[in-house]
Amino acid sequence: MVKLGVVADPIAEPSSSKPIGAFEALIKGFERIAAAPLLLIPSLVLDLLLWLGPHLKINSLVGWLVEEGIRIPSNATPELYEQIRLLRVGLLEIGNRFNLLTALSSLPVGIPSLMSTRMPTETPVGLPIFVDVTEPAYVVGIWLLLTIIGLGLGGGYHFWIARQVAPIGELGKGWKTWLRILALAAAAYVTVSAYLFVSVLAASIAAVLVPFLGVLVLLLSFTLLFWLVIYLFFTPHGIVRYEMGLLQALMESAAVVRWNLMGTLAFLGLAFIVSWLASQVWLLPPDASWFSLLALLGHAFVSTMLWLGSYVFYQGRREWLVAQRDELRVRSVN
Repeated sequence: MVKLGVVADPIAEPSSSKPIGAFEALIKGFERIAAAPLLLIPSLVLDLLLWLGPHLKINSLVGWLVEEGIRIPSNATPELYEQIRLLRVGLLEIGNRFNLLTALSSLPVGIPSLMSTRMPTETPVGLPIFVDVTEPAYVVGIWLLLTIIGLGLGGGYHFWIARQVAPIGELGKGWKTWLRILALAAAAYVTVSAYLFVSVLAASIAAVLVPFLGVLVLLLSFTLLFWLVIYLFFTPHGIVRYEMGLLQALMESAAVVRWNLMGTLAFLGLAFIVSWLASQVWLLPPDASWFSLLALLGHAFVSTMLWLGSYVFYQGRREWLVAQRDELRVRSVN
């Protein structure tokens, strides 16, 4: 396996043969999914479970929290009364729809799911079976367990996808890949949570001094978070495709994006546009209509195609970069 040393070895930027483009990567992703349609099964099975299977609800717990924690003051102005009322209604609606089983489609490498975002409350065969979880400890425990299972299933899903791009011998090895994926998810959750907490705290302090300064701090914080996500987007790809450790995968992702910034932005932008346009179609059928099956099939096809395209793009850009840097080293020696 060839290792990339971009961060530690700052030599000239590669500049010869053209690497794979964003559109070409998506086309290759389409070709791979057309040649292996069984790749649609994980997404379809998960969506059918979240749609037709039992729903683990937390509506009673959310209702209790709303009643006890968000009360409307007796001396509230009409504007404040309306704002608090809308907040209460929104939280109750989320509590009514939220299904703990959606944790099976966990970031950053969960199996893609349409129903995890739609959170349906009806099915073509009537109301689904509802199991109301009322104890906070049970909610947290079930969510953690399902998240771990979902990340494991997601790691297997990505492993299967990566097999369509690379030989089996060059991929990660089962449980090691799963453990690294779990470590990546834990690091992402902790880091993002801490970062958002510090950003909101800093913005609140700044707003006390100068109101506009608080908005500026939030804007800069979210801009930095956006670029952090861009530079580290291919971390799971390094873990699954090249059997890297977490730290190495983080550095490799940042290095590949650094030397292919415009190409990466083009690919991610194109993938976002395709995903967003397709989602407008998938959301049209109502929850109680069998036409939603077509939406599930279409979503599984598009999302799997995009993930395949991302592996094709990352592999092509990384191997191109390695080849160019090896060539530059040979030239410098000669």
